[in-house]
Amino acid sequence: MQHPKRIELVKVDRSKIPFSCKEEDALLCPDVLAALYDLKKEIEKNKGTLKINSFFRTWAKQQSLVDLHNKDVEANKKDPSKPITHAYAAPPGNSFHMAGRAIDVDLHSLNFQGEAKTDWLKKLWDLAIPLGFNAIISKPDMNISEAWHFDHRGAWKIVCDKIGTKEAVKCSILDVGNWDPNEDIEKVKNRFIQAELIKLGRYELAKPDGIIGNMTKKALKDIVNVDVLNTGQLVEILKNI
Repeated sequence: MQHPKRIELVKVDRSKIPFSCKEEDALLCPDVLAALYDLKKEIEKNKGTLKINSFFRTWAKQQSLVDLHNKDVEANKKDPSKPITHAYAAPPGNSFHMAGRAIDVDLHSLNFQGEAKTDWLKKLWDLAIPLGFNAIISKPDMNISEAWHFDHRGAWKIVCDKIGTKEAVKCSILDVGNWDPNEDIEKVKNRFIQAELIKLGRYELAKPDGIIGNMTKKALKDIVNVDVLNTGQLVEILKNI
């Protein structure tokens, strides 16, 4: 059974944005894609180039990256000469990649003409941040892990501020219908409902835990003016909010 969702991800046009990932993974939320096209224009104005290594990840894809990293770590423990070639990846349910709200930039392809390579990332920050992209490292240093990763939180930025990034990420993933395929569908629907309520400003819910308690029921009554909780009907209602 398909998970509920509010946002339909859209395809990245390879002719506009070169990328190295698989075609089926080249998906973003519409507002993020629009910002990415604007970013490419700004980079080209500044005589640079933009190439993306990673966009959207399914639950299974995110788990596979976690497994690869963990495998490297275990091998390195047994034999320190073995390098950790796969970067750390957040557990499934904890990455904006899974919401179509993150990109991994190929930093070595930026090639800003007239700029020292050590300054390319700072130049990218100057262009990307005003367009809503968020770097997850503290300073523009190309040698820091995840220097390539940028989130675009859009409408979820205020949710991050109100309930914390960890729970906001979960809400944004539910927003595009990308949740654990092995979890009970009714619980996923309940999580989706809570995520949408949080997006609408019901920050007192704090997190989409899938448990429809009194606080969630009150929020639902306030918004859709119903007395009886009917999860199936409310999913359809909230998809159109």
